Amino acid sequence: MYYFSLALFALLLIVITYLLVRLNTQRRLLLTLQDEQRALAKAWRANPVDFNQIPVSEGKGFIAIKILNPVELATKESVFAGLLNNFAPDVIRSIVYKRTVEIMRGQLEERGVQAEISIHGLG
Repeated sequence: MYYFSLALFALLLIVITYLLVRLNTQRRLLLTLQDEQRALAKAWRANPVDFNQIPVSEGKGFIAIKILNPVELATKESVFAGLLNNFAPDVIRSIVYKRTVEIMRGQLEERGVQAEISIHGLG
């Protein structure tokens, strides 16, 4: 019984050591990913689109829309949107922009406007 307990202890010690090494590796990976995410977010905010720099042909302009209150709009449509915003704000923003495009397309088509509508800047 003594040797069995000793072997079990050794096995558990090896498993715990392996798991601790894996945990440490995962923590380092997480820290690296967080640093990269911060760098990407900083670069994203530092390089806003300058619409004056976009080449436009004579008489062919465009309209840019930035929705400033996507969470408010989403919560008016669904109670769950507020809860989802706590976990996935980018998903809420994406859904609001896609719904806005659908609404705009429908209303423009009703008025006979031929327009190309696309979403830029969402991941």
